[in-house]
Amino acid sequence: MLAAMFSGRHPITRDLAGNAFIDRNGATFSHVLDFLHTGKLFVAKDDEVLVRRILEEAEYFQIDGLEHACKKQMKQLEKQSTFLNELDMQSTILSAPMKKSLRKMLPGGWRNIKCHTILTSAAGTEAAQFDNTVKGVGPFLIVIRANTNFVFGAYVADTFGAPGGWIPGSLETFLFSFGDCNAAIHPVKLCHSGSGNGIHISSCGLHLGTDLVAFCSHRSTPQVYTTVDPLFSSVTLNDTTLAGRGEWQPLFTEVFAVSHS
Repeated sequence: MLAAMFSGRHPITRDLAGNAFIDRNGATFSHVLDFLHTGKLFVAKDDEVLVRRILEEAEYFQIDGLEHACKKQMKQLEKQSTFLNELDMQSTILSAPMKKSLRKMLPGGWRNIKCHTILTSAAGTEAAQFDNTVKGVGPFLIVIRANTNFVFGAYVADTFGAPGGWIPGSLETFLFSFGDCNAAIHPVKLCHSGSGNGIHISSCGLHLGTDLVAFCSHRSTPQVYTTVDPLFSSVTLNDTTLAGRGEWQPLFTEVFAVSHS
């Protein structure tokens, strides 16, 4: 398009000094001129916003080489973003699609998320062992595969083990379920309703209301985490939503300390 503009076949708008006037963003257009001079794109590798703006200019002016360079850099940025936003965790319970869904449930601004295994049921299933291992830890994830073949768990934003027993708990804590692990996953995210005591942080295993009780009795009765996140599977909440049955037994359990940047 630039060649056509200055071919002499079309009138050109000029300013008072006689310079050609092109009604585009000057800061962005300077990168177009740099590319036309050098054949190279000089942009910081992580500046996605600027690359997108230059791509718009390349498409507008039909500069194929610049368009190709921008799209190549965008693909590199996408790969980097995917890597930084993946869950760094070793789980024998969660499949890759489950990990991907769980990542979407966690706060969007987090990057470099690391989930370090601190306890599995292979090492013990007693409440005291859970209490001693998780005391002072937060946030953490618990992932359970039950005898119903359901895979489910919780992200706990609170630090466990402080004195005080029952507290309302953080509104960032949520429960999740992926349904029957032998079928296609149906991610469900259950958020704190904003009222009621959400967590018992002292002892006796994990108690998130009566909604999820683990390393103690094992049951699921919706009480506090009753807000279904519409961004995931829509369900009618009842005793079977989380684990497939109200009463269940764990086949395997994993607990992870969570860190991020």
